[in-house]
Amino acid sequence: MNCKEEERLIPFYLKDELNEKKTKEFLEHVKECKSCYEEMEIQYLASTGLEWLESGSSFDLECEMKKILFNSEKKLKHKRMIRIAGTVINILAIASIIITLVVQISLWLTGEVPGPAMLGL
Repeated sequence: MNCKEEERLIPFYLKDELNEKKTKEFLEHVKECKSCYEEMEIQYLASTGLEWLESGSSFDLECEMKKILFNSEKKLKHKRMIRIAGTVINILAIASIIITLVVQISLWLTGEVPGPAMLGL
């Protein structure tokens, strides 16, 4: 993506409204593009940072930006781990079904368990 497209995504990123793929692409770009990073700082400061300043709290823009980026990367890793765990669980479930079917068919063929034909099915 180019900078104009990335800059258009900044408000959505700051509100955590980008999907996983867009967030990943956005983070990769912002880490490499000083101009887009600075634009993100400006937009963050214009929206959220002013609330901090008005409340009288101390505010460290650099620290806040690092936290935002860190939390986004952490969230992406967490989602990836959940997706991997889901895939592993699905594979194990399918493997269990296949093993059960193979054992059942084997028992039917050896006559140890009545098969569908013996049960009138």
